[in-house]
Amino acid sequence: IAVMEHVPEEFLPAVIREMARTCRRGLHGVDFGHGDDGFDKTHCTLRPREFWLQEFAHHAPGWPVEILDKEELERGVLPQEVLMGDGKVKLEIGSFTTMTPFGWINIDIHDLAAFAEPNNYRYVRHDVRQGLPFQTGSVDCIHENHFFEHLSYKDGLNHLRECRRVLKPQTGAMRIAVPDAKLLARSYLYSTGDRIDDVDDKTHWCDLAEFAEISDGVEQAPTAAAKLWELLFSGHQAAYDAETLLHFLKEAGFDARVSGLHSVASDFTGHSGLRQIIRETNDTHPCLSLLVDAIPAVG
Repeated sequence: IAVMEHVPEEFLPAVIREMARTCRRGLHGVDFGHGDDGFDKTHCTLRPREFWLQEFAHHAPGWPVEILDKEELERGVLPQEVLMGDGKVKLEIGSFTTMTPFGWINIDIHDLAAFAEPNNYRYVRHDVRQGLPFQTGSVDCIHENHFFEHLSYKDGLNHLRECRRVLKPQTGAMRIAVPDAKLLARSYLYSTGDRIDDVDDKTHWCDLAEFAEISDGVEQAPTAAAKLWELLFSGHQAAYDAETLLHFLKEAGFDARVSGLHSVASDFTGHSGLRQIIRETNDTHPCLSLLVDAIPAVG
């Protein structure tokens, strides 16, 4: 759903042939560009359904494929348990339009009702700098996906204290994803050709140009330093490495650990709340994320 319109037209033959090589059939929900408002600037191939039928027939003749308007697939009937969840209180804070189903309450300062309602998302418009509108010890899970860095350090600490207040003390859990300042700083040095001889693991370093899809600002920045600025600070109020984020979480009353991948929990062995967060949420920028898991410190 909503993939093919992001593929530049010159790459479509190779993409279509590879899909036909690896898959027994295809079902594609494509944005045909009807009434496109230009908000998503990564749309590069907005063509009518007839175009797509011709492309697939030409580059993968005989391959069974269905092509629908993406809106048709997104309006599909979902099971009630997917929409309403399991009765737990789960907060997706700073969701913007990357909202989470399964009964999660998506919270954002922007007015997103026109997006949330037709897609059956639970949504609350709220400025979390004013606190969280939930009773003490009433929340099961909190997930924040590239939101926390939009708060200043002062507001961020106050917000974490609010998260600690509303989470259930014994079973509550929280996962935060932010841009990893240390990873990006090292990638900056890698991009400029500098060496860091005292660091052995360079497997996660890359040229900052590889993050061009993150935003227009990163793509258009002419130098590595300008790209680093766009990734760390443009629109953000704070930058975090593991040491800094763990410090603020400890100050707010959490026991916190760094996690590796989105699908892997930290060493809070067997914590059901964290397992649920991992199962039901997504990290939109895993290539540059620092993931930290936190549970309320008790005692």
